Amino acid sequence: MILTWIKKTVLLMIFSFLLLFASSLFADTRPSHQYKVIIIGAGSAGLAAAQDLYQHGIKDVLIIEARNRIGGRVWTIHPWGAATDLGASWIHRTNNNPIAELAKKHGVETLPTIYSLGNPLNKFSSFDLYDNNGKKISSEEMKSTLKLISKFNADTSQNKLHLKENASFEDAVNIFTQQEHLQGKNLQLFNFIAKDMIESDAGGDMKQISYSTGNSLHSIMSGNDVLPQGGYIRLFSEFAKNMSISLNNPVTAIHYDSQGVTIVTKKGVYHSRYVVVTLPLGVLQAGTVKFLPELPKEKLAAIKHLRMGFFNKIYLFFDKPFWNLDIEWISMMPNQNNPKPHYEALNLYKFVRQPILLFFSAGSFSEETEGWSDKRILDDVMHHLKLIYGDNISTPSAYLITRWGKDPFAHGSYSYPGIGSSIKDYKNLAAPVANKLFFAGEATSSTDPGTVTGAYLSGLSAAELIIQQLYV
Repeated sequence: MILTWIKKTVLLMIFSFLLLFASSLFADTRPSHQYKVIIIGAGSAGLAAAQDLYQHGIKDVLIIEARNRIGGRVWTIHPWGAATDLGASWIHRTNNNPIAELAKKHGVETLPTIYSLGNPLNKFSSFDLYDNNGKKISSEEMKSTLKLISKFNADTSQNKLHLKENASFEDAVNIFTQQEHLQGKNLQLFNFIAKDMIESDAGGDMKQISYSTGNSLHSIMSGNDVLPQGGYIRLFSEFAKNMSISLNNPVTAIHYDSQGVTIVTKKGVYHSRYVVVTLPLGVLQAGTVKFLPELPKEKLAAIKHLRMGFFNKIYLFFDKPFWNLDIEWISMMPNQNNPKPHYEALNLYKFVRQPILLFFSAGSFSEETEGWSDKRILDDVMHHLKLIYGDNISTPSAYLITRWGKDPFAHGSYSYPGIGSSIKDYKNLAAPVANKLFFAGEATSSTDPGTVTGAYLSGLSAAELIIQQLYV
């Protein structure tokens, strides 16, 4: 009994000594977790905010990033030699656009595309469209339908359709087609082109997109769109060189009060005077990051009213091209009885001189296919291609498929205005909380949501608010 007690005592003394030694060692080597500003997220908004703070002499800044890379929804890889962007592709509206200026500053060449967010009808001038039997839609049919689409766009921009409150874009399309007495194939073609333009832009179904709020979003940029050569991430790689960035470090909670902010992560606890929150709307909606105290009711309402869209990519690499290399886009109208399956392909050969077709899917169909296996997705896409080009076309030798909705650090591709939303929701989402939490990201932009430009500008705005706090 006495010997047992002595053994336990000795072991306890040794354990206590080792614990004391380990604690002192950890205290000597752990980095300081106290910063003037912490930025949550190393996407375009977070990197923009950090760079602006740095240029104003505020260098006591840490960026905390959940992923093992910078860029967020800007994600470039090089599996086949040419840069492959799994997230953002275009610099939209290049006139007076700071992202276009970044490209010039960093020597990143850009390639103009016929497609342009500011001029959506341009796309269809270089568009091979087929019906669900694989028969090409004639240029005459396209021209007459595009005239009606142009009239529809003019009517919506001038609010001539007199829709009820909380109307959707589907409501607008239905009213317009009834007024024009469209039916049969003419109706099908009009609905397809309207759906293609609206849903690709939003990443949501027309019936879920607020007509009034969508019409109230007016970009502060203009001009055509371009693709950055060598990948989108080249525009932001320089930003990370002077920054302290903690990767693989998901945030779980944010505590804030008048004294400052405490951030709890998987790697530890951090403290700062100010925080820039660039969490995507989908993450805010998922509630995986807890705010203590709870965010103001106006901000919670904005998080609820705005919606996260789905817009995914399927890259198919072939041994050689079999499609029309002169056009920019290829698509097939779905069967009227099953209008959901809708892909459109960008002919990447035109830009990178490699036999690659880039397929896009949007809205609920894109969300649905995220649950499909790779094989099912590939079989479905190849089924559509074979209807157009015949059964003897080659199968892809390599492929890439994105699933942004299943990404725990995005929960979707980009935001769009849901039914019941308003421009005020964007502004409420961007509003600071307690002069300690500053919000940025594409969903906080009331002029250019859903774009890298909107995210970038929001990061600059958040940084400027903090600079005012520090220097006033």
